[in-house]
Amino acid sequence: MTKGKINTKGFTLMEVLVSIAVVGILFTPMLTFFSHTTKTNVNAKKMQRVNTVAQSVMEEVRSYHSIADMASVYRDKSNAKYLASCKDDKYDFSEGNRDDSPIDETYTGGKKYYFVRKNLESDGKKYEAHIEVDTGAYDELNKQKVPIISPLNSAVVAAETDETLSAMYEFQSRYHEKKKEEVSLDHIASKLKKRIKVEVRDSVSAKKEGTTEADKVDVAEDMVRVTIYNQYEYDELFEGEDKTKGIIQSGYLYNEEIPYNKLKAIYLFYNYDVYNDSTDILQGIDIDVNYQKHSDWKCDYKLYALCQKVCSVDKLEKDDTYTGYTGDKMNAYSDEKSARAVITKTITINGTKRSNEVGMLPIFSNFNYALSYNDDTTKTDIDREDIGKVVEEQALQRLAKVTVTILDSDGKKCTEITSTRGE
Repeated sequence: MTKGKINTKGFTLMEVLVSIAVVGILFTPMLTFFSHTTKTNVNAKKMQRVNTVAQSVMEEVRSYHSIADMASVYRDKSNAKYLASCKDDKYDFSEGNRDDSPIDETYTGGKKYYFVRKNLESDGKKYEAHIEVDTGAYDELNKQKVPIISPLNSAVVAAETDETLSAMYEFQSRYHEKKKEEVSLDHIASKLKKRIKVEVRDSVSAKKEGTTEADKVDVAEDMVRVTIYNQYEYDELFEGEDKTKGIIQSGYLYNEEIPYNKLKAIYLFYNYDVYNDSTDILQGIDIDVNYQKHSDWKCDYKLYALCQKVCSVDKLEKDDTYTGYTGDKMNAYSDEKSARAVITKTITINGTKRSNEVGMLPIFSNFNYALSYNDDTTKTDIDREDIGKVVEEQALQRLAKVTVTILDSDGKKCTEITSTRGE
């Protein structure tokens, strides 16, 4: 019986080396691929991170109402800087290179503004954003003047309703009761005076409830009350008697308290009332501003008195139609002898009348007026250039090219994006 031999012979050194070489040849491209993929993923994640930061800054820039708003916010942030312009177009905030002058919303002609946002963070990495706002990129559009209307959420808006005919009937009834005789509406209209009253007051302080005197503090200190109504006056019947009997006050067109710093404009839409197309009933608008407790308050808002229609009172009852004047009657410039509408303006702050300060309360209208003051020594007209303006016209920095550059913690540029912001 023969036994088979067991082969105990192993791999030779040459075979092992060849095998390793073959494996190396096969796996080297795969290792290179995995290494490249990993590096690409890291770079992609980094770019995604910096682009997210850049887009976030861009959205922040575009969220501000104006460049001036953005500057005012960045000025108060410890992690931000701004300057109105830079010499040599560099982000250099040294004393001799920066311009810290206030930024006005009015277009100043192709100016560049620079901002820096620091301590931006994403996934534990810190970045810095350099922001360039270039209004010169849209120079032709920005320098064109456009009407400026304050946002309605920062304005008082009051619209007049038709109450003049009702007031005439009421005075006709009072005349009959007083004189025991009839009177025509034509006669009432010839003697009737209608004035639109605009009153602005600082609110009377209320005392907050509390158990101790210290708890009873003043509230509503920063509030202002605006009241607008029509006042009809018929002097003939009650001359020498209680004048209140000859006055009728309409319902309030507006009567609200609002924060003083929110009062940016007053829009008054009114009717110019006439009787039988010949007798002017509206005698004008009285503006009475009285800030007794706040000597530092200003009338830096504007009044827009907008005539929405010429109302023929005698036709209201018949067919509710309205008629407009022809010729130059609508455009006639008033004088002291005319019965045309006159705006009177009285401004009292801390007990001192300031009626002669024209610039304290700008008035714009689509109707021609005379402007007088509650001061016997001072009487003047509105500047003729301002007559007839419904709203102001300004060239604003409405459009700008915005460039956001993101730098890492070492000051190395990571990315740059460009967009357009609009007012």
